[in-house]
Amino acid sequence: MALKKQVEEAFKNRFLSENNLELEVNVYEDPFINSIQVQAYKDDSEEVAYINLSYLPDSRTMQIHEIEVDRKFQGEGYGRVLVQFIENVTEELGGESVEALDSINDSFWTYMGYSEFGSKFKKYV
Repeated sequence: MALKKQVEEAFKNRFLSENNLELEVNVYEDPFINSIQVQAYKDDSEEVAYINLSYLPDSRTMQIHEIEVDRKFQGEGYGRVLVQFIENVTEELGGESVEALDSINDSFWTYMGYSEFGSKFKKYV
């Protein structure tokens, strides 16, 4: 199955059923790096979150470049849920780790089980 289809299925199937959100998933495939953008919306088309990722097939690593939850939805657990889904998608793609390159505060990544790895945080899935 093509990466785009795998990512779309993994995000949409679980995320929609558990969180009542609609997702728009865009995947740009390349032999070396695959760019993934995900936007999550509430029923009324209000954007809840945006995620910018890269999947590096050679190193079997998903990189979180940006994860942004709209201010009015912060504190409701959307960031935590999104990171957990990213970890699950990574595993489904055959990935081994997730690297957080995003500038969310360090305590969030530590809370999520990530370890400092140079200038980023990393977790093996």
